[in-house]
Amino acid sequence: MISMDVRLRLADKARLKKDPRTGRMMLLYPERGLELSQTAAAIAELCTGARTVREIVDAMRGVPLDLSDRLERYRSALVQIANDTRGGSAEDVIDEIQTLARETLEK
Repeated sequence: MISMDVRLRLADKARLKKDPRTGRMMLLYPERGLELSQTAAAIAELCTGARTVREIVDAMRGVPLDLSDRLERYRSALVQIANDTRGGSAEDVIDEIQTLARETLEK
C-alpha cells in the first residue's frame, strides 16, 4: 500500500489542459490524452509534488464528489499516473484511492 507521506506529482511529460471544445480538463501525454472528470481533475491538480497523499486527501474532503464518475475512468487515469511517476505498481495507488473514496462516501 502506498504511504500517506509520499508526495505525488504528475510525470514530467504529463500536463493538465482544458479542452477548448468540451471545457473539461484533459491529462495530456505525448501522443495521447485522457478526459478527466471533475473529481479526477481536482485530484490531478493537487499532484504537484508539494503535497503528500494525506494532504491531498484532506484537501479533497471539502470537494463535492462527481458521483456520475465511473471507477474505470479513475483506474485508467491512476494507472497511467502511477506508472509514469512511480515506476512501480499502479495497483497500490488504485487500492489506496478506492479505499479513500469509500471512506469519503461513507461520511
